[in-house]
Amino acid sequence: MRRKLFWDKKWIFLFACNLIFLLSTLSLTAFAYNEPLLYTTGPSGPHGGFITTSQKCYECHAVHRAGSSFKLMKYSTVLYNCRYCHDPTFGADSPNISQRGVVFDVVPGAKSGHNEGMEGGKSVPGGSRPLSSSFSCSSCHSPHANPARIIEESYWFKGDGESEESSHLILKDAIQSSEGRSFYGSGFCANCHNRRHNKIAGLSNHPVSLDTPYNNVWYWDGSSYKQGSLANSNKGFSLLDRLNVNDKDPICQQCHEDTRDIVFPSATQPQKTFKIGTNPRYIAFPHETENEYMIVEKSDDLCLNCHLPEQLP
Repeated sequence: MRRKLFWDKKWIFLFACNLIFLLSTLSLTAFAYNEPLLYTTGPSGPHGGFITTSQKCYECHAVHRAGSSFKLMKYSTVLYNCRYCHDPTFGADSPNISQRGVVFDVVPGAKSGHNEGMEGGKSVPGGSRPLSSSFSCSSCHSPHANPARIIEESYWFKGDGESEESSHLILKDAIQSSEGRSFYGSGFCANCHNRRHNKIAGLSNHPVSLDTPYNNVWYWDGSSYKQGSLANSNKGFSLLDRLNVNDKDPICQQCHEDTRDIVFPSATQPQKTFKIGTNPRYIAFPHETENEYMIVEKSDDLCLNCHLPEQLP
């Protein structure tokens, strides 16, 4: 009987040890990252939509066994944490969901783009003051989709002649912002590049509208002026004789956007919707583009989209 009791106690002891180890492992796993990631589909992925039964926090943050001390995230910078999901070249472990919005390193021979990782204190091109903090993805986007901080939804090019309605988690109060902007347009660009528009006394820049949203720009449809979204066609990149229509100033994105081939519309040749692979190129603006200065076309080809030679003085 004693022998049996000894073995009973031994097995009880071993079982207890294994149970403690199992529970501690499960506890650590429960407070570590989701592996594999659980929220790579859906309208917003892990960004926003938090409810009591979701586990979105663990996509990016780990209570225990975090990869870095930076906000308990995998990597030590905002940029690298975003690239884990939004960069098709990041590595084998990355889910590479670049089609969900932000894209990096997809434009062969890119000649321009925003400098993610730029240190605070450095001057912004066309800006009147240095950066107040390091420039990165969270300078323009809300990773938690805070509804009080993001712009209203607009229509954006999706591909194959389709557009989608989204805010792209763009912040109203983006870095350097002196006033919140509820929509995406020239005013958003002016948050940093405030010396690149004509609304400041003493500056001579091409006229732009700070009050026109991306999804309601002026364009020439071949016979008359209309207003609509820049998404889904090239028609918003032609204004026709801008010299005589000063009340229809363009927004920055009518010159600075993804590289494309714009054919001037006429009554007999209206602009057609474009498909992925032709227009625009890569769908990576404003992160990087094929042309310098992130302009849609090069040299006079850009100016002639609005200013016809026969109509110039």
